[in-house]
Amino acid sequence: IYGTTQGGGFNQGFQGNVYQLTPSGNDWTLNSLHFFPRPGSDGYAPLSGVIFDKNGNLLGTTGGGGDANQGTIFELKNMLGVGWQESVVHSFQADTEGQLPVAGLIADSSGNFYGATQDGGVGGGGTVFELSPAGDSWTFKVLYALSGTTGTYCGPSANLSFDSAGNLYGTTLCDGAHQQGNVFKLTNTANGWVYASLYDFTGGSDGARPVSNVTIDTDGTLYGTATQAGSF
Repeated sequence: IYGTTQGGGFNQGFQGNVYQLTPSGNDWTLNSLHFFPRPGSDGYAPLSGVIFDKNGNLLGTTGGGGDANQGTIFELKNMLGVGWQESVVHSFQADTEGQLPVAGLIADSSGNFYGATQDGGVGGGGTVFELSPAGDSWTFKVLYALSGTTGTYCGPSANLSFDSAGNLYGTTLCDGAHQQGNVFKLTNTANGWVYASLYDFTGGSDGARPVSNVTIDTDGTLYGTATQAGSF
């Protein structure tokens, strides 16, 4: 089992780590693969999990740190005889690429990764991005800039989701028509990714501020949770 912690490590001298849990009889053995310094150019405070690429490397995001202190995408490679070595794949630039990538990464069948930032970008409401393998490196591209106000941190907080046709779905924390969050869809067309808001939460009995992703069943129905409001 692989995961992350947002903070802690070495008596709080670090801000988060990536860990591995290995079965050992009836118990588990904990191994920390990488500690993130505070502050640090390689990022800190990973708020989401990690995901494997096709070569057995782990990728994830950090909410802070990097060259512009706006968050990073990092990679961990298991080097023979050395162990897990961390490197920064991409440092976010707030004005053009977004900031605070608290959501994790998802992958398609071709080995591309997709994620989102909660704030910034040219639209002010965060971004949806793609990370594509390019030999021994990666190519970063913003697929869509969400509309919002920079500094409100109202964009996506959770992982994106794919449907069987390759469309992307996500939630925003407090964007949408009522500033209570929404569920959106990005359709991949010949002219680029087209955005549609599927539902805008009102803050009433339908809830508000969804922090979860959406799950899609076989007939295309979406399911998710909202953290506030509701009938009670």
